[in-house]
Amino acid sequence: MSPTTIKVTFTGLSWDENPIKASRELPLKITYVTMERKFDTDEMRGWGIAAYIMTYHATNPKEATFEGEQVFEGTLLGKTGSFAASSTGVYANGVAKSNWTIIPDTATGELKGIRGHGGYETGHADPTAPIPCELHVEFE
Repeated sequence: MSPTTIKVTFTGLSWDENPIKASRELPLKITYVTMERKFDTDEMRGWGIAAYIMTYHATNPKEATFEGEQVFEGTLLGKTGSFAASSTGVYANGVAKSNWTIIPDTATGELKGIRGHGGYETGHADPTAPIPCELHVEFE
């Protein structure tokens, strides 16, 4: 199957951010975030959860770099199953940018063999606001 580009939207259902605990004070603010998401478009419908480590910048503590993984379960382009994706990004100047890469061999059901990448850029301060994103996917 040839690559397909789809535009989808997810809505954050929850955002839980907590400081990383260490035996001594850390020189930077580092947090662990979990976020549940709902995907509700014709091309992608289902639920996801993401887990990130966020490192806030020493030069501007309102900016952060993050990376982690997310799992989607539902229907994508009419195929039902699940997959995981790695995620890297940055939050700076009120804008969050994230890039996703589907992790090979994590897909289940009819999504087995999926490959792809995507991401989003949003200026929403509210993590539960709808966020448009773009995915480029193909199947083996």
